[in-house]
Amino acid sequence: MAAARLPDGCVPPGRPEEEIYDDVEPVGPPRAGRGFQLPSMFRPSASPCPTAGGDAGRAANRAALLAAAQREAQVSQKMKAMTLKESKKEKLDREFQKKFKFEGSINVLTQMMVDPAAVEKRGGGKNLPLRRGEILDVIQFTNEEQILCRNSQRRYGYVPRAVMLHLDTDIYDDVEI
Repeated sequence: MAAARLPDGCVPPGRPEEEIYDDVEPVGPPRAGRGFQLPSMFRPSASPCPTAGGDAGRAANRAALLAAAQREAQVSQKMKAMTLKESKKEKLDREFQKKFKFEGSINVLTQMMVDPAAVEKRGGGKNLPLRRGEILDVIQFTNEEQILCRNSQRRYGYVPRAVMLHLDTDIYDDVEI
């Protein structure tokens, strides 16, 4: 059998042309009706000059493509999860606006803490459940007796002002010890 010749300029680096032997029968493209077709990214390229490294290079290329496809699938699943969370938040916000007849965007004015000495209460109707020491987002100061708040589970409701404490968020760096 005669040695196969590569087109000019396609000699792998570090090997003279005389040392290249091809003891394997050439395999053409798969015929229609025989088995299944590989996706186009896994088929060998139709370029006249094969890359140096032969099958090892193609295998590495396939592995890299497969790894990239897996990473892309993971990213798309994370994006789906994020969009589901965001859509759930938006749904809860819309329900709040409808239930409390709240117009406009929902802005957090400040954060306040439920008094640790307060009696815990179950929520009901439009009232938010109270847990000692819980930090709530204040959405609106409605009147002298109640505040419209949101808790960490993104539930909205009224809370009595008497059980709310202001948080000290100021940092005093000029106090001497």
